[in-house]
Amino acid sequence: KTLVDLLSDRINIRTKITVLEWLAEYLKMFNQELQNGNKESYYNVSILARIPTILRGILVNLSDDEIGKKPRLISSLEIRKTASIANDLTMDIIQKSSSSKIDFPSLINLLKELLHSKQYIAQFPAINSIEKTLLATISWIKHLLTNFQNEVMPLLDEVLQNIIEKLYDSEEGVN
Repeated sequence: KTLVDLLSDRINIRTKITVLEWLAEYLKMFNQELQNGNKESYYNVSILARIPTILRGILVNLSDDEIGKKPRLISSLEIRKTASIANDLTMDIIQKSSSSKIDFPSLINLLKELLHSKQYIAQFPAINSIEKTLLATISWIKHLLTNFQNEVMPLLDEVLQNIIEKLYDSEEGVN
């Protein structure tokens, strides 16, 4: 299994925090490579192909929310904080990368899954609320439209309708 696969499994909290911290460090190193102008190496191209998989683990953990279970309160905050850092780094990496190396169809498919997230998020027992994941998903779509409009616009027809539905669905808690 990969580190990202572990984020989707039922693992203990300390392991989840460690995986997210490693992932954030890995993304920082990759981001530094891009800042140094090393955009075309095999390593970088290989990482970009895995961004949708990496992002899946990150976005789901933005909603780690077991407030009310006091022993987990600090752990949940740490998970959400580290997932947020990793999310920001991933967004920055996408921004700096060559659009020809990004797997936009897989990225959009992931975002579509997360917008239909009641069924998807139900797989993760530590997540009681999906609001943060939904908001981050919408933020990703906005980011992609702003920075890669030509690449993502043809892929977004049904996604934009789904966003509108989510914003008006009081059950989702996003409005």
